[in-house]
Amino acid sequence: MFILVCGPKRTGDLAWFVARNLKIIGHKVESVDFIHNQPQDSILSRAKYKLPFLEKISIAGLNKKILTSFLQRRPDLVIVCKGQYILPETVRDTRKKGIRIVNWYPDGVTEIMTKFILESLKEYDFFFTKEPYILKRMKAAGLNNVYYLPHCCDPQIHKTMA
Repeated sequence: MFILVCGPKRTGDLAWFVARNLKIIGHKVESVDFIHNQPQDSILSRAKYKLPFLEKISIAGLNKKILTSFLQRRPDLVIVCKGQYILPETVRDTRKKGIRIVNWYPDGVTEIMTKFILESLKEYDFFFTKEPYILKRMKAAGLNNVYYLPHCCDPQIHKTMA
């Protein structure tokens, strides 16, 4: 299976572990990091937090790049790790092209309440959270695509301390 993992490629981040272990079990995997590999102009990067229209333009441009990348690569599955800036229409358009897309959200209760995550939740094929509290609230709100998936260890990296 060809899987595209979308999230930080930094060693030790969830996306890095997911991609690494999917390769170990024999999948073809590519990793993309749309947030942390962007060249940052210090004035523009600070300005978008002060001027909402710049943030809107920045996020729209980012989502255009994300969707184009997904459609060019044509993976069988996209695993988004967090995806705090992925818009609902990007998830919807990905699914319309027959690409399965899931979100494994690694952060806690307060982080999940950002606007884009809440709007995009129902658009994913599956949404995984490590927080049982969040899972209960989402299920109570009628979301049927939300599942509990806790973090785990990688036995080749995480060793018992003697």
